[in-house]
Amino acid sequence: MQFGDDDLVALCTDLHQNIGSPHFLAKDGWTIFVQMVELYSQLVDVNVDGKL
Repeated sequence: MQFGDDDLVALCTDLHQNIGSPHFLAKDGWTIFVQMVELYSQLVDVNVDGKL
């Protein structure tokens, strides 16, 4: 089972690998999520409305 389409899964996999592939542990989940979002935000341009 996967959450999201193949493109979203591939994007999340790439982001996870680019932050060093940390193990997903409950205690580290939020930190890993924030690192992935910060990396993604560096990779894309977001307009004034916050839409891609």
